[in-house]
Amino acid sequence: MADQAWHAGPDYRDIASLFNEARDRLAPRGYLYVLLSTDSDLELLGNLIRQAGFRSGSSLRVQSSLRHY
Repeated sequence: MADQAWHAGPDYRDIASLFNEARDRLAPRGYLYVLLSTDSDLELLGNLIRQAGFRSGSSLRVQSSLRHY
């Protein structure tokens, strides 16, 4: 399960339905928070979000100060 959450399958197949399902389950004016990596295809995910009828925005952006060697 954790591997699916991290890799999301080809073309984000494993989470593509998440936004449609969330729309059906959220209370009116409810929020859905999604944590994404900078490795994510943000354009594709943004399209999935809009197709489900949501608006997207960034609540907080954090950049690591750690150096990877």
